[in-house]
Amino acid sequence: KDRFGKPITPSLWKQAVKDLNNWYAQNGYTLARVIGVQPVPQGIVVIDVAEGKVADVKLRFVNREGSPVDAQGNPVRHRTQEGFARRQIKLQPGDVFQVSVAREDLQRLQALGIFEQVNVTFEGDARNTTVVYNLMERPPRDIRFGAGYNDSLGVFATINVQDVNFGGLGQRLGGTVLVGTRDIQFDGRFVSPYRDTEPNVPGYNANVFRRRGLSVVFDDEVRLPNGDRAREQKYGANIGLEKPIGAGWMGNWGLSYTNVSIRDNGGQVSPVDELGNSLTLSGTGVDDLVSFTFSAVKDLRDYALNPSIGSLARFDTEQYLPIGRGNVLGTKFQASYTQYVPVKLITASHQTPPNPLQAQPEVLVLNLQGGTFVGDLPPYNAFIVGGTGSVRGWDTGGIATSRSYIEASAEYRFPIYRFIGGAAFVDFGSDLGTNSDVPGEPGVVRDKPGTGLGFGVGVRVNSPFGIVRGDLGFSNQGDVRFQFGFGQKL
Repeated sequence: KDRFGKPITPSLWKQAVKDLNNWYAQNGYTLARVIGVQPVPQGIVVIDVAEGKVADVKLRFVNREGSPVDAQGNPVRHRTQEGFARRQIKLQPGDVFQVSVAREDLQRLQALGIFEQVNVTFEGDARNTTVVYNLMERPPRDIRFGAGYNDSLGVFATINVQDVNFGGLGQRLGGTVLVGTRDIQFDGRFVSPYRDTEPNVPGYNANVFRRRGLSVVFDDEVRLPNGDRAREQKYGANIGLEKPIGAGWMGNWGLSYTNVSIRDNGGQVSPVDELGNSLTLSGTGVDDLVSFTFSAVKDLRDYALNPSIGSLARFDTEQYLPIGRGNVLGTKFQASYTQYVPVKLITASHQTPPNPLQAQPEVLVLNLQGGTFVGDLPPYNAFIVGGTGSVRGWDTGGIATSRSYIEASAEYRFPIYRFIGGAAFVDFGSDLGTNSDVPGEPGVVRDKPGTGLGFGVGVRVNSPFGIVRGDLGFSNQGDVRFQFGFGQKL
Protein backbone atom coordinates (compact mmCIF):
# COMPACT_ATOMS: atom_id res chain seq x y z
CA LYS A 1 0.00 0.00 0.00
CA ASP A 2 2.83 2.41 0.80
CA ARG A 3 4.04 2.06 -2.84
CA PHE A 4 0.94 3.80 -4.18
CA GLY A 5 1.78 7.09 -5.94
CA LYS A 6 5.48 6.30 -6.21
CA PRO A 7 7.46 5.68 -9.39
CA ILE A 8 7.70 2.09 -10.52
CA THR A 9 11.33 1.06 -10.09
CA PRO A 10 12.92 -2.43 -10.00
CA SER A 11 14.40 -1.92 -6.54
CA LEU A 12 11.11 -0.71 -5.09
CA TRP A 13 9.16 -3.70 -6.33
CA LYS A 14 11.90 -6.17 -5.52
CA GLN A 15 11.52 -5.12 -1.90
CA ALA A 16 7.72 -5.20 -2.19
CA VAL A 17 7.82 -8.79 -3.46
CA LYS A 18 10.15 -9.74 -0.60
CA ASP A 19 7.80 -8.15 1.95
CA LEU A 20 4.79 -9.95 0.51
CA ASN A 21 6.55 -13.33 0.55
CA ASN A 22 7.62 -12.70 4.14
CA TRP A 23 4.03 -11.92 5.15
CA TYR A 24 2.82 -15.25 3.75
CA ALA A 25 5.66 -17.11 5.49
CA GLN A 26 5.10 -15.42 8.85
CA ASN A 27 1.42 -16.34 8.75
CA GLY A 28 2.09 -19.99 8.00
CA TYR A 29 1.26 -20.01 4.27
CA THR A 30 4.55 -21.72 3.50
CA LEU A 31 3.72 -22.69 -0.10
CA ALA A 32 2.65 -19.20 -1.17
CA ARG A 33 4.96 -17.37 -3.59
CA VAL A 34 4.90 -14.24 -5.74
CA ILE A 35 5.61 -15.72 -9.14
CA GLY A 36 5.31 -12.62 -11.31
CA VAL A 37 5.18 -8.81 -11.23
CA GLN A 38 4.02 -7.04 -14.42
CA PRO A 39 3.61 -3.24 -14.62
CA VAL A 40 1.42 -1.78 -17.40
CA PRO A 41 1.55 1.73 -18.86
CA GLN A 42 -1.56 2.91 -16.99
CA GLY A 43 0.38 2.82 -13.69
CA ILE A 44 -1.05 -0.53 -12.63
CA VAL A 45 1.16 -3.31 -11.33
CA VAL A 46 -0.23 -6.85 -11.62
CA ILE A 47 1.15 -9.19 -8.95
CA ASP A 48 0.70 -12.88 -9.72
CA VAL A 49 0.60 -14.98 -6.53
CA ALA A 50 0.37 -18.75 -6.16
CA GLU A 51 -1.00 -19.15 -2.65
CA GLY A 52 -0.65 -22.92 -2.35
CA LYS A 53 -4.25 -23.87 -2.91
CA VAL A 54 -4.94 -27.49 -1.98
CA ALA A 55 -6.29 -29.44 -4.93
CA ASP A 56 -6.42 -32.81 -3.15
CA VAL A 57 -5.59 -34.48 0.16
CA LYS A 58 -4.29 -38.04 0.04
CA LEU A 59 -3.37 -40.70 2.58
CA ARG A 60 -0.37 -42.88 1.84
CA PHE A 61 0.50 -45.85 4.05
CA VAL A 62 4.25 -46.54 3.95
CA ASN A 63 6.65 -49.12 5.33
CA ARG A 64 9.76 -48.49 7.46
CA GLU A 65 11.71 -47.53 4.34
CA GLY A 66 9.12 -44.87 3.55
CA SER A 67 7.89 -46.71 0.47
CA PRO A 68 4.18 -47.12 -0.34
CA VAL A 69 4.88 -50.56 -1.89
CA ASP A 70 6.49 -53.70 -0.52
CA ALA A 71 9.36 -55.72 -1.99
CA GLN A 72 6.98 -57.39 -4.45
CA GLY A 73 5.64 -54.04 -5.65
CA ASN A 74 2.28 -54.42 -3.93
CA PRO A 75 0.74 -51.57 -1.92
CA VAL A 76 1.73 -51.64 1.74
CA ARG A 77 -0.93 -53.48 3.71
CA HIS A 78 -2.48 -51.49 6.51
CA ARG A 79 -5.01 -52.12 9.23
CA THR A 80 -6.26 -48.59 9.90
CA GLN A 81 -9.56 -47.80 8.22
CA GLU A 82 -8.90 -44.97 5.79
CA GLY A 83 -12.15 -43.20 6.65
CA PHE A 84 -11.16 -43.16 10.32
CA ALA A 85 -7.74 -41.65 9.54
CA ARG A 86 -9.31 -39.05 7.23
CA ARG A 87 -11.64 -37.89 10.01
CA GLN A 88 -8.57 -36.78 11.97
CA ILE A 89 -7.51 -34.43 9.15
CA LYS A 90 -9.00 -30.93 8.98
CA LEU A 91 -7.12 -29.75 5.90
CA GLN A 92 -9.49 -30.06 2.93
CA PRO A 93 -9.35 -29.56 -0.86
CA GLY A 94 -9.98 -25.92 -1.69
CA ASP A 95 -8.14 -24.63 1.40
CA VAL A 96 -4.99 -22.58 1.13
CA PHE A 97 -2.24 -24.66 2.73
CA GLN A 98 -1.31 -23.34 6.18
CA VAL A 99 1.40 -25.07 8.17
CA SER A 100 -0.38 -24.68 11.52
CA VAL A 101 -3.38 -26.65 10.26
CA ALA A 102 -1.17 -29.44 8.91
CA ARG A 103 0.81 -29.51 12.17
CA GLU A 104 -2.40 -29.95 14.17
CA ASP A 105 -3.43 -32.76 11.83
CA LEU A 106 -0.09 -34.51 12.37
CA GLN A 107 -0.35 -34.11 16.13
CA ARG A 108 -3.87 -35.52 16.06
CA LEU A 109 -2.77 -38.53 14.01
CA GLN A 110 0.26 -39.13 16.23
CA ALA A 111 -1.91 -38.92 19.36
CA LEU A 112 -3.93 -41.92 18.13
CA GLY A 113 -1.02 -44.10 19.26
CA ILE A 114 -1.27 -46.33 16.18
CA PHE A 115 1.41 -44.73 13.98
CA GLU A 116 5.15 -44.83 14.49
CA GLN A 117 5.68 -41.93 12.14
CA VAL A 118 3.55 -39.37 10.28
CA ASN A 119 4.64 -36.59 7.93
CA VAL A 120 3.46 -34.45 5.04
CA THR A 121 4.79 -34.27 1.50
CA PHE A 122 3.57 -32.32 -1.54
CA GLU A 123 2.88 -33.07 -5.16
CA GLY A 124 2.24 -30.55 -7.92
CA ASP A 125 3.09 -26.87 -7.50
CA ALA A 126 1.93 -23.86 -5.51
CA ARG A 127 -0.95 -23.24 -7.96
CA ASN A 128 -2.34 -26.75 -7.66
CA THR A 129 -1.02 -28.68 -4.66
CA THR A 130 -1.73 -32.23 -3.57
CA VAL A 131 -0.99 -32.71 0.12
CA VAL A 132 0.02 -36.26 1.04
CA TYR A 133 -0.13 -37.53 4.64
CA ASN A 134 2.38 -40.38 4.92
CA LEU A 135 1.45 -42.87 7.66
CA MET A 136 3.69 -45.62 9.02
CA GLU A 137 1.70 -47.94 11.29
CA ARG A 138 3.17 -49.39 14.43
CA PRO A 139 2.67 -53.15 14.98
CA PRO A 140 -0.96 -53.29 16.16
CA ARG A 141 -0.62 -56.38 18.37
CA ASP A 142 1.77 -57.23 21.14
CA ILE A 143 1.94 -60.60 22.89
CA ARG A 144 4.23 -61.21 25.86
CA PHE A 145 4.85 -64.27 28.01
CA GLY A 146 6.41 -64.52 31.43
CA ALA A 147 6.84 -66.66 34.48
CA GLY A 148 7.96 -66.25 38.06
CA TYR A 149 7.13 -66.62 41.70
CA ASN A 150 5.47 -64.41 44.34
CA ASP A 151 3.68 -64.87 47.66
CA SER A 152 0.19 -64.42 46.21
CA LEU A 153 0.40 -66.71 43.19
CA GLY A 154 3.22 -69.10 44.03
CA VAL A 155 4.87 -70.31 40.83
CA PHE A 156 3.02 -68.66 37.97
CA ALA A 157 2.91 -68.17 34.21
CA THR A 158 1.53 -65.06 32.55
CA ILE A 159 0.41 -63.93 29.12
CA ASN A 160 -0.30 -60.35 28.11
CA VAL A 161 -2.06 -59.50 24.85
CA GLN A 162 -2.57 -55.93 23.60
CA ASP A 163 -4.20 -54.62 20.43
CA VAL A 164 -3.81 -50.84 20.04
CA ASN A 165 -5.77 -50.59 16.78
CA PHE A 166 -8.71 -52.92 17.26
CA GLY A 167 -11.00 -52.85 14.24
CA GLY A 168 -8.71 -50.34 12.53
CA LEU A 169 -10.35 -47.55 14.56
CA GLY A 170 -7.66 -46.79 17.12
CA GLN A 171 -9.52 -48.70 19.82
CA ARG A 172 -7.54 -50.61 22.45
CA LEU A 173 -8.32 -54.16 23.50
CA GLY A 174 -6.08 -56.09 25.82
CA GLY A 175 -5.75 -58.33 28.80
CA THR A 176 -3.42 -60.14 31.16
CA VAL A 177 -3.89 -63.60 32.61
CA LEU A 178 -1.73 -64.99 35.42
CA VAL A 179 -2.09 -68.66 36.35
CA GLY A 180 -0.32 -69.74 39.51
CA THR A 181 -0.23 -72.67 41.88
CA ARG A 182 -2.18 -70.63 44.47
CA ASP A 183 -4.45 -68.37 42.44
CA ILE A 184 -5.64 -67.24 39.03
CA GLN A 185 -5.78 -63.55 38.18
CA PHE A 186 -6.83 -61.60 35.11
CA ASP A 187 -7.42 -58.08 33.88
CA GLY A 188 -9.17 -57.29 30.59
CA ARG A 189 -9.91 -53.85 29.16
CA PHE A 190 -11.53 -52.28 26.09
CA VAL A 191 -11.12 -48.56 25.36
CA SER A 192 -12.60 -46.45 22.59
CA PRO A 193 -11.17 -42.97 23.24
CA TYR A 194 -13.05 -39.74 22.69
CA ARG A 195 -12.02 -37.93 19.48
CA ASP A 196 -12.50 -34.19 19.04
CA THR A 197 -13.04 -34.86 15.32
CA GLU A 198 -16.27 -36.65 16.31
CA PRO A 199 -17.59 -34.36 19.07
CA ASN A 200 -21.01 -36.01 19.29
CA VAL A 201 -19.60 -39.49 19.94
CA PRO A 202 -18.46 -40.08 23.55
CA GLY A 203 -15.49 -42.25 24.37
CA TYR A 204 -16.30 -45.43 26.26
CA ASN A 205 -14.50 -48.22 28.06
CA ALA A 206 -15.08 -51.47 29.94
CA ASN A 207 -12.92 -53.47 32.34
CA VAL A 208 -13.18 -56.85 34.09
CA PHE A 209 -10.64 -58.00 36.64
CA ARG A 210 -9.66 -60.41 39.37
CA ARG A 211 -6.52 -59.71 41.37
CA ARG A 212 -4.96 -60.41 44.75
CA GLY A 213 -1.94 -58.93 46.45
CA LEU A 214 -0.42 -57.87 49.75
CA SER A 215 -2.36 -55.07 51.43
CA VAL A 216 -0.59 -51.71 51.79
CA VAL A 217 -3.13 -50.70 54.46
CA PHE A 218 -2.82 -53.80 56.64
CA ASP A 219 0.94 -54.19 56.31
CA ASP A 220 3.09 -56.76 58.07
CA GLU A 221 3.61 -54.77 61.27
CA VAL A 222 0.25 -56.21 62.37
CA ARG A 223 -0.55 -59.63 60.93
CA LEU A 224 -3.55 -61.91 60.71
CA PRO A 225 -4.42 -64.21 63.65
CA ASN A 226 -2.58 -67.13 61.99
CA GLY A 227 0.56 -65.05 61.47
CA ASP A 228 0.10 -64.52 57.71
CA ARG A 229 0.30 -61.14 56.04
CA ALA A 230 -3.05 -59.70 54.93
CA ARG A 231 -3.94 -59.92 51.24
CA GLU A 232 -6.65 -58.01 49.41
CA GLN A 233 -8.58 -59.99 46.82
CA LYS A 234 -10.71 -58.01 44.41
CA TYR A 235 -12.83 -58.98 41.44
CA GLY A 236 -15.41 -57.01 39.53
CA ALA A 237 -16.16 -54.89 36.49
CA ASN A 238 -16.70 -51.29 35.49
CA ILE A 239 -17.88 -49.31 32.49
CA GLY A 240 -17.28 -45.66 31.69
CA LEU A 241 -17.97 -42.78 29.31
CA GLU A 242 -15.88 -39.70 28.56
CA LYS A 243 -16.75 -36.43 26.86
CA PRO A 244 -15.76 -32.74 27.13
CA ILE A 245 -17.82 -30.73 29.61
CA GLY A 246 -16.67 -27.24 28.59
CA ALA A 247 -13.86 -24.76 29.26
CA GLY A 248 -11.20 -27.32 28.37
CA TRP A 249 -12.38 -29.95 30.91
CA MET A 250 -12.81 -33.62 30.00
CA GLY A 251 -15.49 -35.43 31.97
CA ASN A 252 -15.55 -39.13 32.80
CA TRP A 253 -18.55 -41.03 34.22
CA GLY A 254 -18.48 -44.62 35.41
CA LEU A 255 -20.38 -47.42 37.14
CA SER A 256 -18.38 -49.96 39.10
CA TYR A 257 -18.86 -53.16 41.09
CA THR A 258 -16.04 -54.66 43.20
CA ASN A 259 -16.06 -57.59 45.59
CA VAL A 260 -13.33 -57.07 48.19
CA SER A 261 -12.13 -59.68 50.68
CA ILE A 262 -9.19 -59.89 53.07
CA ARG A 263 -7.49 -63.28 52.95
CA ASP A 264 -4.47 -65.15 54.23
CA ASN A 265 -1.76 -66.77 52.13
CA GLY A 266 -3.89 -69.87 51.58
CA GLY A 267 -6.90 -67.87 50.33
CA GLN A 268 -9.00 -68.16 53.49
CA VAL A 269 -11.11 -65.12 54.45
CA SER A 270 -9.92 -63.32 57.59
CA PRO A 271 -12.43 -60.88 59.19
CA VAL A 272 -9.98 -59.44 61.78
CA ASP A 273 -6.27 -58.96 62.39
CA GLU A 274 -4.26 -60.40 65.27
CA LEU A 275 -5.39 -57.51 67.51
CA GLY A 276 -9.08 -58.16 66.80
CA ASN A 277 -9.54 -55.10 64.55
CA SER A 278 -12.10 -55.53 61.76
CA LEU A 279 -10.59 -55.57 58.27
CA THR A 280 -13.78 -54.84 56.32
CA LEU A 281 -16.81 -52.65 56.87
CA SER A 282 -19.18 -55.62 57.05
CA GLY A 283 -17.09 -57.34 59.73
CA THR A 284 -17.24 -60.61 57.76
CA GLY A 285 -14.02 -60.11 55.81
CA VAL A 286 -15.96 -59.57 52.58
CA ASP A 287 -17.54 -56.33 51.23
CA ASP A 288 -19.47 -55.49 48.07
CA LEU A 289 -18.77 -52.04 46.64
CA VAL A 290 -21.16 -50.52 44.09
CA SER A 291 -20.36 -46.97 43.05
CA PHE A 292 -20.89 -44.17 40.58
CA THR A 293 -17.72 -42.31 39.66
CA PHE A 294 -17.09 -38.91 38.10
CA SER A 295 -13.83 -37.19 37.25
CA ALA A 296 -12.97 -33.96 35.47
CA VAL A 297 -9.53 -33.35 33.99
CA LYS A 298 -8.08 -30.20 32.42
CA ASP A 299 -4.78 -31.02 30.76
CA LEU A 300 -2.80 -28.07 29.41
CA ARG A 301 0.59 -29.80 29.33
CA ASP A 302 2.71 -29.64 26.19
CA TYR A 303 3.63 -33.32 26.44
CA ALA A 304 1.86 -35.69 28.81
CA LEU A 305 4.73 -38.09 29.58
CA ASN A 306 7.43 -35.49 30.25
CA PRO A 307 5.97 -31.95 30.36
CA SER A 308 8.06 -28.80 30.05
CA ILE A 309 5.27 -26.23 30.43
CA GLY A 310 1.55 -26.08 31.25
CA SER A 311 -0.70 -27.41 33.99
CA LEU A 312 -2.82 -30.39 34.95
CA ALA A 313 -5.94 -30.12 37.10
CA ARG A 314 -8.02 -33.08 38.25
CA PHE A 315 -11.10 -33.62 40.40
CA ASP A 316 -12.49 -37.06 41.30
CA THR A 317 -15.50 -38.19 43.25
CA GLU A 318 -16.95 -41.64 43.93
CA GLN A 319 -20.38 -42.27 45.42
CA TYR A 320 -20.81 -45.66 47.10
CA LEU A 321 -24.31 -47.14 47.19
CA PRO A 322 -25.58 -49.33 50.09
CA ILE A 323 -25.94 -52.52 48.06
CA GLY A 324 -24.63 -55.93 49.14
CA ARG A 325 -22.36 -56.90 52.02
CA GLY A 326 -20.99 -53.96 53.91
CA ASN A 327 -23.95 -51.73 53.06
CA VAL A 328 -21.46 -48.96 52.18
CA LEU A 329 -22.91 -45.45 51.90
CA GLY A 330 -20.20 -42.83 51.51
CA THR A 331 -18.52 -40.40 49.18
CA LYS A 332 -14.87 -39.99 48.24
CA PHE A 333 -13.52 -36.60 47.08
CA GLN A 334 -10.05 -36.03 45.70
CA ALA A 335 -8.44 -33.10 43.83
CA SER A 336 -4.99 -32.32 42.45
CA TYR A 337 -3.34 -29.38 40.67
CA THR A 338 0.12 -29.41 39.07
CA GLN A 339 1.91 -26.46 37.47
CA TYR A 340 4.92 -26.82 35.16
CA VAL A 341 7.09 -23.69 35.08
CA PRO A 342 9.93 -23.56 32.51
CA VAL A 343 13.19 -22.24 33.95
CA LYS A 344 16.64 -21.49 32.50
CA LEU A 345 19.13 -21.90 35.32
CA ILE A 346 21.19 -24.26 33.15
CA THR A 347 19.88 -23.94 29.61
CA ALA A 348 20.36 -20.63 27.81
CA SER A 349 16.69 -20.36 26.97
CA HIS A 350 13.57 -22.43 27.25
CA GLN A 351 12.55 -24.38 24.19
CA THR A 352 10.09 -27.23 23.99
CA PRO A 353 12.18 -30.33 23.22
CA PRO A 354 11.82 -31.28 19.53
CA ASN A 355 11.55 -34.91 20.58
CA PRO A 356 10.45 -35.31 24.22
CA LEU A 357 11.44 -39.00 24.10
CA GLN A 358 15.09 -38.00 23.64
CA ALA A 359 15.36 -34.82 25.73
CA GLN A 360 14.94 -33.74 29.31
CA PRO A 361 13.34 -30.31 29.92
CA GLU A 362 14.43 -27.86 32.60
CA VAL A 363 11.29 -27.21 34.58
CA LEU A 364 10.02 -26.48 38.09
CA VAL A 365 7.04 -28.67 39.00
CA LEU A 366 4.66 -27.67 41.80
CA ASN A 367 1.84 -29.91 43.01
CA LEU A 368 -0.90 -29.61 45.64
CA GLN A 369 -3.43 -32.38 46.24
CA GLY A 370 -5.80 -33.66 48.85
CA GLY A 371 -8.84 -35.80 49.53
CA THR A 372 -11.41 -36.90 52.07
CA PHE A 373 -14.14 -39.49 52.69
CA VAL A 374 -17.62 -38.49 53.85
CA GLY A 375 -19.79 -41.23 55.35
CA ASP A 376 -18.79 -44.90 55.38
CA LEU A 377 -15.13 -45.68 54.75
CA PRO A 378 -14.04 -49.28 54.16
CA PRO A 379 -10.65 -49.45 55.90
CA TYR A 380 -8.83 -50.96 52.90
CA ASN A 381 -9.82 -47.85 50.87
CA ALA A 382 -8.20 -45.36 53.26
CA PHE A 383 -5.72 -42.86 51.84
CA ILE A 384 -2.08 -43.95 51.94
CA VAL A 385 0.47 -41.21 52.67
CA GLY A 386 4.17 -41.91 52.09
CA GLY A 387 6.12 -43.80 49.43
CA THR A 388 7.60 -43.40 45.96
CA GLY A 389 4.35 -41.97 44.54
CA SER A 390 3.60 -39.84 47.58
CA VAL A 391 6.19 -38.51 50.05
CA ARG A 392 9.57 -39.88 48.97
CA GLY A 393 12.07 -40.93 51.60
CA TRP A 394 9.26 -42.77 53.43
CA ASP A 395 8.06 -46.34 53.07
CA THR A 396 4.72 -46.88 51.32
CA GLY A 397 2.02 -45.72 53.73
CA GLY A 398 4.65 -44.99 56.37
CA ILE A 399 3.22 -41.57 57.28
CA ALA A 400 -0.51 -42.24 57.51
CA THR A 401 -3.49 -44.45 56.71
CA SER A 402 -6.19 -41.82 56.91
CA ARG A 403 -9.70 -40.61 56.12
CA SER A 404 -8.37 -37.29 54.79
CA TYR A 405 -4.98 -36.13 53.54
CA ILE A 406 -3.07 -33.29 51.95
CA GLU A 407 0.21 -33.41 50.03
CA ALA A 408 2.47 -30.75 48.53
CA SER A 409 5.51 -31.30 46.32
CA ALA A 410 8.11 -29.22 44.52
CA GLU A 411 10.53 -30.75 42.03
CA TYR A 412 13.23 -29.13 39.91
CA ARG A 413 14.08 -31.19 36.80
CA PHE A 414 17.09 -30.46 34.65
CA PRO A 415 18.94 -32.03 31.72
CA ILE A 416 22.24 -33.84 32.27
CA TYR A 417 23.07 -35.52 28.96
CA ARG A 418 20.68 -36.11 26.07
CA PHE A 419 18.14 -38.64 27.38
CA ILE A 420 19.35 -38.43 31.00
CA GLY A 421 18.02 -35.86 33.46
CA GLY A 422 18.28 -35.06 37.12
CA ALA A 423 15.87 -33.86 39.80
CA ALA A 424 15.86 -32.27 43.24
CA PHE A 425 12.65 -32.53 45.25
CA VAL A 426 10.86 -31.89 48.52
CA ASP A 427 7.55 -33.57 49.50
CA PHE A 428 5.20 -33.03 52.42
CA GLY A 429 2.18 -35.06 53.54
CA SER A 430 -0.33 -34.94 56.38
CA ASP A 431 -3.39 -36.91 57.47
CA LEU A 432 -5.00 -33.72 58.84
CA GLY A 433 -5.51 -35.53 62.14
CA THR A 434 -7.67 -38.33 60.65
CA ASN A 435 -5.46 -41.38 61.28
CA SER A 436 -7.87 -42.44 64.02
CA ASP A 437 -10.98 -41.90 61.86
CA VAL A 438 -10.52 -45.10 59.83
CA PRO A 439 -12.45 -48.20 61.04
CA GLY A 440 -10.04 -50.47 62.89
CA GLU A 441 -7.54 -47.58 63.10
CA PRO A 442 -4.87 -49.32 60.98
CA GLY A 443 -2.66 -46.23 61.07
CA VAL A 444 -2.91 -45.81 64.83
CA VAL A 445 -2.14 -49.43 65.77
CA ARG A 446 0.90 -49.29 63.48
CA ASP A 447 2.08 -46.09 65.18
CA LYS A 448 2.16 -43.95 62.05
CA PRO A 449 3.07 -40.28 62.76
CA GLY A 450 0.40 -38.64 60.56
CA THR A 451 2.73 -35.96 59.18
CA GLY A 452 5.99 -36.30 57.31
CA LEU A 453 8.53 -34.52 55.11
CA GLY A 454 10.83 -36.00 52.48
CA PHE A 455 13.52 -34.48 50.27
CA GLY A 456 16.31 -35.66 48.01
CA VAL A 457 17.72 -35.96 44.51
CA GLY A 458 17.04 -38.28 41.62
CA VAL A 459 17.82 -39.29 38.07
CA ARG A 460 15.49 -39.68 35.08
CA VAL A 461 16.28 -41.86 32.05
CA ASN A 462 14.22 -41.82 28.87
CA SER A 463 14.29 -45.50 27.90
CA PRO A 464 12.47 -47.37 25.10
CA PHE A 465 10.05 -48.54 27.82
CA GLY A 466 9.32 -45.00 29.07
CA ILE A 467 10.86 -42.85 31.77
CA VAL A 468 12.74 -44.78 34.46
CA ARG A 469 12.93 -42.85 37.73
CA GLY A 470 15.32 -43.35 40.62
CA ASP A 471 15.14 -41.17 43.74
CA LEU A 472 17.39 -41.00 46.79
CA GLY A 473 15.07 -39.72 49.51
CA PHE A 474 15.63 -38.60 53.08
CA SER A 475 12.78 -38.45 55.61
CA ASN A 476 12.53 -35.98 58.47
CA GLN A 477 12.94 -38.97 60.82
CA GLY A 478 16.41 -39.63 59.44
CA ASP A 479 15.60 -42.59 57.20
CA VAL A 480 17.26 -42.92 53.78
CA ARG A 481 15.66 -44.81 50.89
CA PHE A 482 16.50 -45.32 47.22
CA GLN A 483 13.21 -45.74 45.38
CA PHE A 484 12.52 -46.75 41.77
CA GLY A 485 9.50 -45.99 39.63
CA PHE A 486 8.33 -45.66 36.03
CA GLY A 487 7.15 -42.33 34.69
CA GLN A 488 7.37 -38.97 36.41
CA LYS A 489 5.84 -38.73 39.91
CA LEU A 490 4.20 -35.41 38.94
